[in-house]
Amino acid sequence: MTMNSVRFALALLFASAAMAVAAHAEGPAADPPLGVAKVDLHWQTTAGKIDGLGGNYARERYGLFDGGDKAGLDSVGRATLSSLNPVHARVAIPLAQWAPQAGGAWARDDKAVVASFLLLQDFERRGVPVTASIWSMPDWAVADPSLKTGRTILADKYNDVVEALAQYLAAARERYGISVETMSFNAPDQGGDVKMAPAEIAAFIKLAGARFGQLALTPKWLIGDTSTAAALASYARPLLADPSLSSLLGPLAFQSWDCEQASDDDYRAIADLAKQAKKPVWCTALGYDAHLADAQPAPWTSWDHAMRVAEAYWKCFAQAGVSAADYWEYENDCPLAGGPDGSLSYPAFGVVHQLSEVLAPDAARIQAASDKPRLLVLATQLSDPKSLEIAAINTVGDGSIALSGLPGRSRLTVTRSGAASQDKTDDSTIGVNGHGEAMVAIAAHSVVTILVRQR
Repeated sequence: MTMNSVRFALALLFASAAMAVAAHAEGPAADPPLGVAKVDLHWQTTAGKIDGLGGNYARERYGLFDGGDKAGLDSVGRATLSSLNPVHARVAIPLAQWAPQAGGAWARDDKAVVASFLLLQDFERRGVPVTASIWSMPDWAVADPSLKTGRTILADKYNDVVEALAQYLAAARERYGISVETMSFNAPDQGGDVKMAPAEIAAFIKLAGARFGQLALTPKWLIGDTSTAAALASYARPLLADPSLSSLLGPLAFQSWDCEQASDDDYRAIADLAKQAKKPVWCTALGYDAHLADAQPAPWTSWDHAMRVAEAYWKCFAQAGVSAADYWEYENDCPLAGGPDGSLSYPAFGVVHQLSEVLAPDAARIQAASDKPRLLVLATQLSDPKSLEIAAINTVGDGSIALSGLPGRSRLTVTRSGAASQDKTDDSTIGVNGHGEAMVAIAAHSVVTILVRQR
């Protein structure tokens, strides 16, 4: 046995002993310690390109314009846009305000409409691709305008709604220089706003495709954008099976509100479906509780909330094979920041920033297996071929991560977030021994990201 191997074995032994002492000291009420979690990386085998992290900028999705907003952004939106550098954004089309009556008379100067155009224009200038989603539907287009949820579009109004959308996109292009890359109805399976069965949305997309083509509009439609991951497969399959839709469809998409209730198999089924369909997968609203915005007391300043957000990202990327995710929401709705100007970062802000380094554009997943199920691990090969990033989410007590399979002659830089502090990078780096092994301590209920650089 070489000296490096002896040292690593001793480190494992001492770490295990320390965990046993800590467990005894904490007593039966404390979380069990993690102990030593062995994580083996296969860094030379990559699969699945990452597109990156973004957010929803859809607080005005029902056309409720706040005169204090600037170009559709509130103070939190401005802070996330400048600090988190989203690589994708999901915004709302204020269709009810744009088309107050059927057949034309578009409300080009409505404050909510103008704000939506200015927001889209800002993203266009920044080079941030956008998904434009439909929440609110004009009363004239639905079967029962008195309903607040589960509204259905009248069959004889499909062409009118398509025309309203086409004219909105054409005005965005001609007056503001905007091109929208992808579109969707928000959660059409569940009908929190507009409810559409797969056959209905297929008919609508075909009509839209024909009209958009006449105007040289080229957005693709997300497949699903369902309210949960569990609902996606059954909703998407009929759309994928229709060859007349194939040129009009973009990525598979779902919202992760069921991430704490759905089974691992539900999420893995999405990755399997995407592989069969040869489609990327997006999470269009990343969160763990669709009703969290109304929770009292508000959870934004709590570390528990940040941990649950981290676990939602892990489940989407590690199990569903997501390539891009939009947090709900990068504005003041399930906010990541607060204060008068949005400059007060909440704990989840640091976690999202950490994970954005791991899930960076053009990174590729690499296999990283943990022998402790309560340590959640993600790893990527960055666009720089000499750099890897690892995210480890510890859902139990203190412990250590015994990494193996690392590139030789590498050094590790560790960034930590926990209840006491967030997004703190160690001043010193950790060396990798000659066998590609290293030991990293991890605190209870914490998020650690590890940058691996080959020398």
